[in-house]
Amino acid sequence: MISEQLTANGFHEVMNNSLTKRAYYENNALYPLQECVALINPLSNDLSVMRRTLLYGGLENIAYNRNRKNNDLRLYEFGNCYRFDTGKRNGDKLTLAEYEEETHLGLWICGKRTRKNWEA
Repeated sequence: MISEQLTANGFHEVMNNSLTKRAYYENNALYPLQECVALINPLSNDLSVMRRTLLYGGLENIAYNRNRKNNDLRLYEFGNCYRFDTGKRNGDKLTLAEYEEETHLGLWICGKRTRKNWEA
């Protein structure tokens, strides 16, 4: 229902990978690296942690489009974000209770507020 409303108002849905760059969370006070869910055997350094926020994927979408002269964007994404709760750790054993998964909605708007009309 929400996605239908967003699409009707000119937004385009994006779907980004839940695996993201570790560098986004290094020296990040809002999303500290120790709370990221790290992969034991990542395929690459670019995809070594699970995302904590939808923000970075959306910014990558904007950068990709702006580099191709597509400046007026309205994007949204429904996606899961993951967190390792260090406060729930009980000794050296890892349990599922230490991991959290939440569904988030991300909205990104950039460029001109209204598009050029062919009649103008």
